[in-house]
Amino acid sequence: MIGEVLKKRREELGLDLREISQTLKIKYAYLKALEEDDLKGLPAEVYVKGYINEYAKVLNLDPEPLLNAYHNLTLPPSVETTEHIEHKPVLKKGINFIYILVPLVMILAVVYISKQFNRGTQPTPPPIPQIETKQEQPPVEVKPEKTTPPESARQTLEIRAHDSTWLQVTADGTQPHELLMQPGDAGKWVAERSFSLKIGNAGGISVLFNGKDIGKLGEKGQVVRMVLPPDKT
Repeated sequence: MIGEVLKKRREELGLDLREISQTLKIKYAYLKALEEDDLKGLPAEVYVKGYINEYAKVLNLDPEPLLNAYHNLTLPPSVETTEHIEHKPVLKKGINFIYILVPLVMILAVVYISKQFNRGTQPTPPPIPQIETKQEQPPVEVKPEKTTPPESARQTLEIRAHDSTWLQVTADGTQPHELLMQPGDAGKWVAERSFSLKIGNAGGISVLFNGKDIGKLGEKGQVVRMVLPPDKT
């Protein structure tokens, strides 16, 4: 299993899991879940693959076999097909149907002839005129359309990575977006009001806010938090 390989190699090198967590800027709980093969304790698959790749490099292991093993663990179970058995109705032996059908037909014939005879002796009532009625249609409720602010009225954020960097981006206070960026990766986000950033390697990325480079964020390996645009209060 993946966890057994990682844990055994780490113990052979005499490395502490919490120190590795601080070095890679990956949560200790995620690395612990990897070593215990606890899939429920891990985030989305795209992040886990990045964690396995970085962890394997620290332990001087080839990440490909570990990534393949993780892929096999996350495959959905195969659906077993069951043989379809066609059940044909079984005719039960019983009373001969003709002994029931003949008397029933005779009774229906007598009833029909009686109705025809009575219909001929009674006057036919005049037809009842049909009055056409129109149903009043309910008023149609017109809902106002939601307008989207133009692109120029929004805040834009562009991030480009030149070193391995863990990043958390929150737009307008919504659900934070976590990702592990590799050299050459780039991302763009749009918000109506502001962004909140948590950067695991301040020297590993460059940030453009509304198309302008905000400059140096910090040193390599430094953890930085910031809000864009800056809070002036």
